[in-house]
Amino acid sequence: MRDLGKADNKVTFRDGISGSKITLFYRTPTTEELQEYYSNSMIRKQGKTIANAVNARVDFAEKILTGIGEGCFGINKKPISSNPESPDYKENWKALVKESAPDILDTFIIMTFERSSIQAVLTEGDGGEEELPLSKSSEG
Repeated sequence: MRDLGKADNKVTFRDGISGSKITLFYRTPTTEELQEYYSNSMIRKQGKTIANAVNARVDFAEKILTGIGEGCFGINKKPISSNPESPDYKENWKALVKESAPDILDTFIIMTFERSSIQAVLTEGDGGEEELPLSKSSEG
């Protein structure tokens, strides 16, 4: 059941570069944000339609991202946190992720705006987790 009163959401997937699990926390996008995102994905410039999907994805990720999982990101092997109560807290955590991990934000928006029905982590019957490769979508 999707809880319509829930403000915070969480998605976990495996990072293709580090091989580690990445957890991102986000708020549900509004209808207006979805429409604006799709409108910004293609832009007209000098009478031509130009793909702008990556820029739109990264910009909208920044808008709805509310946090990062503990230990998911670091600088020079030192973890950073989005939690103000953590000793690893970095006030500019969102800017750091946007600057250094746009591929993560790109994937995140594909999963939340374009394929919101995708299951990033499938739970097996024995309680274990299996990461869904990002090139596949879940069947259901």
